[in-house]
Amino acid sequence: MLYVTGQGSPGYIEVFPVNKGVLGTPIQGSPFQTGSDPFGLAIDSAGKFLYTANKLDNTISEFKINADGSLTPLQNSPIGQSYVAPVSLLIDQSGKYLYVANQGSTNLSAFSIGSDGALNLLTGSPFGTGSNPSFIGTDPSGKYLFVGNQGSTSAVQSFSLDTGTGVLTSVATYTVPGTATSIAVTP
Repeated sequence: MLYVTGQGSPGYIEVFPVNKGVLGTPIQGSPFQTGSDPFGLAIDSAGKFLYTANKLDNTISEFKINADGSLTPLQNSPIGQSYVAPVSLLIDQSGKYLYVANQGSTNLSAFSIGSDGALNLLTGSPFGTGSNPSFIGTDPSGKYLFVGNQGSTSAVQSFSLDTGTGVLTSVATYTVPGTATSIAVTP
C-alpha cells in the first residue's frame, strides 16, 4: 500500500494499492481523516501502525493498519499543546521509539511505541535542538540521529541514541551554508 498525507483542516491520508509500481484506485474508506496539516508520516517496521505529525493542531495521530490497508484511529494524541508545529517523524531501526521534530518548539520529543501502537513519552523528553528543527535522519547502525535545523543559523545537530532506552545525547552541532532542507546518510 502507498499512504499519502494531504494538507487541510482536517488533513487526510489517502491509501492506494500498488502493483508493480502502478497505483490502483484508493481503497474502500479512503481518504482517512487525520489532524490539521499533516507534514510527517511514519510506519513502524512491522507495518502495523502509522503515525502523522499534524503541524497546525500540534498533535500526532496514531493509526492501526488493518489487513486490507485501511486505518483505524488509536487513542488521542500524546503531544497535546506542549509542543508546537510537529513536522517530521522518525521511527528508530529497532521499531521501539518514535522521534518528532517540533519546528516551533526547538526540540525533539521522543516516545516509546507499545505493542498496541500507543505512544508513551520517554524520560528526559523533549531533547533540545537548534531553532526550527524540520527533519530527522539516522545512520545505518541506528546509533546516531541527525536533526536539520532551519532557524536563522542553519545547522545539523547529531545525537547518540541509546538503543536500550531511546534517550538522546547531543554530540555536536554543525553549521551549514544556506538553509538545510534534507538529510541522507550512506552505509
